Amino acid sequence: MLRIELSILKEDAPQASLLLANFASFDPELSEATPEQLPELPGEDWHRAYSATRAHLDKILSHYAIRAPHRVEAPMQPVAPQQLDEIGIWLKSVWDICSEEQEQLRHLREEHRRTAQLLRALDQFMDISIDLSLLQKKSALLDVRVGTLPRANMPRFEEAVALASYVAIPFFSSEEQVHLIIAGASGQEQVIARVLHAASWRAMDVPAEFHGRPDEVRRELNENLALLEQQQIQADARRRAAPAQDNLREDL
Repeated sequence: MLRIELSILKEDAPQASLLLANFASFDPELSEATPEQLPELPGEDWHRAYSATRAHLDKILSHYAIRAPHRVEAPMQPVAPQQLDEIGIWLKSVWDICSEEQEQLRHLREEHRRTAQLLRALDQFMDISIDLSLLQKKSALLDVRVGTLPRANMPRFEEAVALASYVAIPFFSSEEQVHLIIAGASGQEQVIARVLHAASWRAMDVPAEFHGRPDEVRRELNENLALLEQQQIQADARRRAAPAQDNLREDL
């Protein structure tokens, strides 16, 4: 192995770099020169610009599901900094479009995920034959609460709730937890608060999207889910078809 130092004119650097790269045996080292010895390192600016440009290109190719060719048939040419800047500006404009499309897809996926979560949350309310929005409203006359407590606490809890003039209506249960609605006349909040604390009560929020009876809510959520899935399919089809427009694939 030989250590070689080359001194060339800056305008010849791109051509020299290409020749060395094609030679495939030259391993460049980072310079250890001080700024006083070598105040200008044009290769660093070029490499920084290349890295940013290549990052945009890779993200664009990934967005459009385009595979970069394994081989470039045309002979490689040295790229001047101005050319690299022009390519970088064009790729940035293309990536801005891709980024907007990705944000739209992300929003659709997030809405789909949230709607699916609401459907799973609705399962525990399916045995309630009332408009679920009634469980979300505050009333001046009626104190209605939804929550859970350990199954082992149910017998004593029902007795304590009855003494406070409340009714408890179980509507869903698992091996360890019971989901209940409790209701009573307003004005007994302090009394019922002590009962709930002693029973390890955990309040539940009924999602604001739950308007109507459970079967009606489920039908609406399923319709929304199907619409979101169709919108994702259409957006994905547009994304894959875009490279065929304006020779985008060939230019990339």
